[in-house]
Parts: sequence; structure tokens; C-alpha cells
Amino acid sequence: TAVTYIVQRMAGLAGMFYVMAMYFYLKARTNTRQVRRAIFFVLCAGVALLAFASKENAAMLAVTFFLFELFLIQGVTKENLKSAARFAAVPVFIFAVLAVFYVDFSSFLSGYEGRPFTLGERLMTEPRVIMLYISLLFYPVSSRLMLIHDIPLSHSLIDPWTTAASILLIVALLAAALCYSKKWPLIAFCVIFFFINHVIESSIIPLELVYEHRNYIPSMFFFVLVAIAMVRVLDYFSYRKSIQFIMAFGFCFLLAAQAHTVYERNEVWQNEILLWSDNAQKASRLSRVHTNLGRAYADLGIESEAVKRFKKALELKTVMRKKGMARLFHNAGLASHHEGEDEDAVRYFQQALKVNPGSEDTLALLCQVYLEKGMLERAYQELRVRVTNVSNLRSPELLKTYALVMYHLDRVERAIELAEMVLQKNSDQPEALAILAQSFKAQGNTGKAKWYWRRYLEKRPGSLKARLALIELYASAGNTSKVAEIAEDLFCLSRDREVCGIIEKGDECNSHYPIYTPDMNVIQKATENVLSEKAAYFMECSSLAE
Repeated sequence: TAVTYIVQRMAGLAGMFYVMAMYFYLKARTNTRQVRRAIFFVLCAGVALLAFASKENAAMLAVTFFLFELFLIQGVTKENLKSAARFAAVPVFIFAVLAVFYVDFSSFLSGYEGRPFTLGERLMTEPRVIMLYISLLFYPVSSRLMLIHDIPLSHSLIDPWTTAASILLIVALLAAALCYSKKWPLIAFCVIFFFINHVIESSIIPLELVYEHRNYIPSMFFFVLVAIAMVRVLDYFSYRKSIQFIMAFGFCFLLAAQAHTVYERNEVWQNEILLWSDNAQKASRLSRVHTNLGRAYADLGIESEAVKRFKKALELKTVMRKKGMARLFHNAGLASHHEGEDEDAVRYFQQALKVNPGSEDTLALLCQVYLEKGMLERAYQELRVRVTNVSNLRSPELLKTYALVMYHLDRVERAIELAEMVLQKNSDQPEALAILAQSFKAQGNTGKAKWYWRRYLEKRPGSLKARLALIELYASAGNTSKVAEIAEDLFCLSRDREVCGIIEKGDECNSHYPIYTPDMNVIQKATENVLSEKAAYFMECSSLAE
């Protein structure tokens, strides 16, 4: 996943620079020429910074250099341990002082407020996660691999019992590595390297509990141990070539099987439906995977499946972040609104805002439902209470909804101001152009109204609504040639002599408060002659064709 999952290519880059830093460090320490030593040290520092800039967990490079020096270059002796301790004391002290003065530990711990686990629960759960990582390296079959893992929290050392077992096993492995560091320094280094490079993402920082890509850098020397084991096995059976051949074939088969697993896993990543369907089968208890699968269906326009997944996610209510509950209610509101259950939609949106009051998307949808139900005053009250500073709003959709409410409350100057803010944030918002057009029309500025409706038509060339609005504006100005031109467009779009039939095929929403409601009397009177002539001409052409 560090390669396939695009956002985690940062892990791949960090790993590459990590290896380069270790290589340049080794070259610098083993070179006898001072100039070359200096060059390699500079290169080492440069790529170390690049590793850290790629992903922050590369900060463990400093500890890795220390272990590299002690285990593989100088050797583990009492004298070297004392020397290394004196050498490490100064940077550790400086780091501790800087941490005290510059790190806000209260804000750090506040990160757990948005998580469904405490610091203590995370520290007890992570040893089990480390065991999962090790088992995935030894047994990486496709059925065990997924983007979002479902791992129960550890509430105490014996709940579940694997908590204490995992802690004891990790302590035993580290103790064995230290005890045999003098006899088997490379093996000891590989073991400690694995655990050291899991420290940042698997300790106190309030991150998600488990992700497979976190195994990328730590597994680097893990496979050195596997390679050593393979060579030792082949050497052991050197007296029997047939057994040696069978073992070599077995190792090759295992490598080929892993290559097949890589290919099979990448097939799953072809699109979001495959990815989240696979994850939903393997971690069916997690709301998050059902939510993501529902979004994937919604993006494809498969609303019925999206609704099922959103409701399943809400039913489970298992999320890794507390604000994720707000997203569950938000999606349930969308699903209810899609099924015409507006009262349920309002209730779900309100619950979502209770969990996450700052969700602008949810507030926009809630107000839109109110408008569709004809509850203009209720929509205004929600906006007035929840929006304290309009200039801080990030959502063009919420600004557009606010502008629509202001327009229908006859506060057209405010509606114009808000609609212009929408276009500043996102120029591809044609409904804001419609609000501006109608607001200027309400002020008597028909010139600007026509200009904005024409811009709307550029964004949505097939819009019947914009053409009807322009017909009204040109008819009121007595511009019969423009009315005839647009009426011809209408006829070509609808092939319907009755203008009433045209509006039924238009793109008006079912809201009680649409931005534009056509005056059919004006439109029929202005276009009657043109449409009659065009309809007669069309019927004549049809008869000739027959």
C-alpha cells in the first residue's frame, strides 16, 4: 500500500532517502580520506532532511545512526556503550529542553478528544497492532490485507488477553536482541530497527490505530532476517543436494506467491467500488468502510445502493473518530432526503450538527430541505444562529443557500453580496449567477439581470429556465427580435408548441422557494406567434418526410 496508495508514496520516498542516508553514513564512517568523508557526511545530512521532509517518521534516522554505529561499526562493548551514552547524552538533553519549551503537550493530548480511545487504550492496543504487522509480513495473503483494519481496543492488560501476551513477546524479543547483540550484532540490529521505526506511529501520537503502509520502513531489515534464515537453511542441507534443491524451489515458490498477492491486491485498487467492497467484506463491522462504499456508489449515481450503505453505517455506529458520527448522520440525512423522508432527513442533519456544529455542508443541506418544505423562516433562523461570520465561510454551497434565503426575504442587496462571494470562491457555480440575475431584476436593473442570465446560459447551454427568464426580460423591454431568437431555441430544445409543456421539462427544482418562477402569461403572449409558425413548419417538414 505504500506504493499503490498514492498519498502514501510519501512513505516510499521517505524509505528511499532513509536507505540513502544509511548508505552515505556507512561510506563516510569507513572512508579513510578526509575529503571524501566530509562529502559523504554532507550527502547523508542532505538526504536525511529529504527523508524527514517526505514523512515525519523518518525522524528515527538519528536513533538508527546511533544503533548502526554501536552494533555494526564499533561493536557492542562496555567501553563503546559508555562512549555512546556520553555522545547521546548531549543531543538527548537538547531535545528534551526544546520539547519542554516549544511543545504544547496540552494541545497534543487534545488530539484524543476526537478519538474513540484514550492515550492509555492506544498504548495497550499498539503492541497487538505490532504483532499484526509481523504476522502480515510472514503471512501476507490477500484475505488478510485491507486498507482499514478492524482491531478491537485493549481496555486493560487482560481485556483481551492478547494485550499482555503481545507486550511480553515484544519485551522478550528486545531483551534477546540486546543480550545477543555482541554475538549476533546484525540480527540484533535488525530486530531493534523494526521496533524503533514503529515508535512514532505506534505509540503516543493520536493517530489511527493501524495502517499497513506503516510497515514499509520498519520491514526494511526485517527481510534481512528472513534472507539470513533462508541462507542458513540452504547451508544446513548442503550435504543433500536433493533436499537443498527442494528448499530452494520452495523459497522461489513463496516469492512468486507473494508477487501474485501483490498483483491480486492491485486489482482491488482499480476503482473505489472494488476497494471498499473488498474492505467491507473483511471488516464488515466498521461504519467507515460502508460509508466510503456508499459515497462511491453515490458518485456513480447508484443511489439505491448508496442509501443501503449509509443506513448500514449508521446502524453499526463504529467509527474511529468521534466526528465520524457527524458524517454518519449527514449521510443518513442524504439517504432519507433521497427517499422523500424529509422529516427524518431534518432530524439526522440536526444530529450531525450537534456532533459537529462547524459542518457547513450539513448546514447547507438542512437549509435546503427547509426551503423545499416551504419553511423559509426556519432556514433563516438556522443560518442566523449558526453562522456568526459570513466572511469565514468556506463552503460555496452554504453561501449560495444563504444568498437564496436573503433573496426570498427581499434583502436583495445582501443576496447580491453573498452570491458574489460564492463566485469568488468557486466561479463554476451557475446558481449564484441566477441569484444575481434575479436580485438585479428585483432592483430594476434589467441590463445586469440579462447579462447574468446569459452567463448562466454559457455555463448550462441546455437550460430552459435561463431562456424563459431572458424571454421575460426582453419582452418587458419590447425587444421582439431577441424574444423570437430565444423562442426558436426553445422550440428546438422541446419540439413542443405549448410553452407550458416546455417548463415541465425544464430544470426547476421542487423547492417552494426557487430562484426563478416563470410568468407563463408573459411568456406565452411573447412567444405565441413564433412557436406557432415553427410548429407549423415542423409539421409540414414531417409530412414531406413521410
